[in-house]
Amino acid sequence: NIKHLKFLIMKYSVLLCLVFVSFYGNAQQSKQKDKYEILQKREVTNKAIKNYDIISETSCYMDEYVIILGRGGLISGKQNYIELYKNDTIGYYVRKPITVKVSKSDTLAIENGQWVYIDKGIQQLGGDYTAQWRKILGIWKIQGEVYVQLWHKENDK
Repeated sequence: NIKHLKFLIMKYSVLLCLVFVSFYGNAQQSKQKDKYEILQKREVTNKAIKNYDIISETSCYMDEYVIILGRGGLISGKQNYIELYKNDTIGYYVRKPITVKVSKSDTLAIENGQWVYIDKGIQQLGGDYTAQWRKILGIWKIQGEVYVQLWHKENDK
């Protein structure tokens, strides 16, 4: 019967639309949750750096963590980073995220922002940074970061 067939087509079309809308809404909620988690982890690392707590700072770094420093130096590996900074208690860095974008696969994200180095309460130098985040077994970790020094207190900001 043609009427019955049309009814079934319409019924399943509506059902498919509802499934799509539900899936799309859940995907957007998931991305927002991921962004929030990344921003929370950044806040934790900023506090850890200010308190010279290298273990808490690096808790969200992958073992294969790579960083390009503000003036171009490179550190490869979380342990190498810890060894270099474990006794550093002179000043501290603060990262201020501006954007966080999560990939369609929900396993990669990029964070862009600005950073400053503070010593004796004064901003000494700073610039921009980018961080690559990777979600492994549901946990966001930093795989790598690139910092570019754009100003120094002795020069004009």
